[in-house]
Amino acid sequence: MTSFSVYSDLVIESARLNAVRQVMKTYEARFKSVAEDISADSGIPEPVIIDTILRRLMMDLGEGHPGIIGKAGLRHFFYAIASLAWLAIQCLVSVIYPKTRKIIKVDLLLDYWGADNFIFYRAVLERLNPHKGAIFSRKNGKVPGYPDEMNIIYRPVTGRFGRKAALQALFMLRKIFRHISLQDVSFAFLYVILVRKIARYKTDVDGLSASVFYSSGDNYFGGIRYWIYRNNGIGSIVLIQNALRGGMYSETYLYADHYFGFGRAIPGQIGLRAVRFYPIGSMKTWLTKMGPERNEKKFDIVFIEQIVEVNYPETYNIWAYNAVLKNMVRFSREFPELKICFATRAGRENRQGVASANESLILGSPMMLSTEIGTTSYQAMMQSCLVVTYNSTMGFEAASVGIPFIYCNYDRLAFLPPEDDLSVLCDQSYDKFKERVWRLLNSGPELTQYIRRMSDEYLASDRDVPGEIASVINGLIIDGRT
Repeated sequence: MTSFSVYSDLVIESARLNAVRQVMKTYEARFKSVAEDISADSGIPEPVIIDTILRRLMMDLGEGHPGIIGKAGLRHFFYAIASLAWLAIQCLVSVIYPKTRKIIKVDLLLDYWGADNFIFYRAVLERLNPHKGAIFSRKNGKVPGYPDEMNIIYRPVTGRFGRKAALQALFMLRKIFRHISLQDVSFAFLYVILVRKIARYKTDVDGLSASVFYSSGDNYFGGIRYWIYRNNGIGSIVLIQNALRGGMYSETYLYADHYFGFGRAIPGQIGLRAVRFYPIGSMKTWLTKMGPERNEKKFDIVFIEQIVEVNYPETYNIWAYNAVLKNMVRFSREFPELKICFATRAGRENRQGVASANESLILGSPMMLSTEIGTTSYQAMMQSCLVVTYNSTMGFEAASVGIPFIYCNYDRLAFLPPEDDLSVLCDQSYDKFKERVWRLLNSGPELTQYIRRMSDEYLASDRDVPGEIASVINGLIIDGRT
C-alpha cells in the first residue's frame, strides 16, 4: 500500500470528531467486520475503507444525513432493505444493458466540478509542456470556460454501471446479510453505501488511462475513490485546496498523491492522507495579485457575503454571521461618508444576490452591492483598504496581498484564531467592532508586520502557485510516458 504522510498536527478537536471516535470505539467489531468483507471482495485495503467509514460518520453526526450508526429499529431496517433492492436492480440492469466506454488515453485529466473552477487550471495549463488533455465532467455537454479543443469525458454520478463493476457489486452484496439485524441494521445500509461507491468509481474510470488526474475539488476525494482511480488507469492524483477547511465531513479523510494546500498554520485537514504535501498558498490570491486592480483603491471597506443558510455548529453559525452583518450595517449608517462594498458570492444576480433573510437590512444601508457596480468579490478585495468577514477564506487571502482584514470570530470557530488579536475580533459588541475597524483603517508599521506574519503562516504567499504545480505535473506526465 502507498505510504502516506500526515499533513498537519493542527487537527480541530471538535465535539463531532470526539463523537465519531466514540462511535468507532463502541462498534469497533461491527465496523471492522464491514471493512473486512468489503476489502476481501474488492482488494481495497482495510485502512482505506475505515477512513471512508469515518468520513461517513462525520457526515451523519453533523449534517443530518440518513444515519448508519446505532440501534436503528424497523424504519431504518426497511430503509436499508430498500437501498439494497435498488442497488441490486441497478446492477442487474447494468449487466444486461451495461455502460460501454471507448478506450481513452490522455496525459492529463482536468476535473470539472463547478461553474468557476477553471481558474484553478488555466495558469497551470499555460506552464505545461505540450500534452494531450481532456475534461472529466459530471455534467453532460459543454462546460463553461474550458478550452473548446479539450474533449469532455462525461461520467454521471447516477445511472447504469459498467458490466464488470455491476457483476462485482452483485457478488459483494451476498455478504450483506451478515450485517443485518433489527438492532444494528444501519450497518447493512453502510455496506450498501460502500458497494455503491465502488461500483460508481469503477464505472468512472472504465476505459480511461491518464498519467495525471488534476482536481481543485479536493474535498470530493475520499479513500475509496482515490484507491480505485489509482489502481484502474490513473497514474497520479493531484489535488489543490480550494477554500478554508473547518471540519465538515466533505473536508475530512481525503486522499491524494500530491496535495497543494494553504499554509501549514491552517488546521482542519482531519484524516488527510497524501504521499507529498506542498504548503503553497491560494491559487485565487495568486491570480488576483497578477491582476490590474492591485493598486486601485475604490473602497474603504469590503464586507464578504456568506450564503450558507443552515447551521453547522463547528464551521458556520447563522446567528454569528447575522451578528457580524448587523454590526457592519450599523457602522455603514453611522459613517455614510465611507465607501463600503457588500461583496456578493459568485453567480448571484443584482439584488437577488442578497440572502433573503437579510435583504431589507442590506438594501436599506449605504453599502454598495458588488453585483450592481460590476465588480467581483476578488476585485473588490483588491480595491479595498480593509476586508471584513465572518469565516471566508478571503480574510487570509487579503493578508497575502498586504490588505488588512478582520475575522469576526464571534462563535470562536476552531479553524480560525479563537482569541482576540489585531485582526481577530471575538467580542460581539458594536463598540468593539467600530473601534477595531477604525484602528485597522488607520494603522501603520505594526499592522504591516502582523499582516506579513499571518500571510506567511496561513497562505505561504510568496510561492509561485501555478508554476510549482505545473512543474510537478510535467514530471508526472513524463514518468507516465516512459
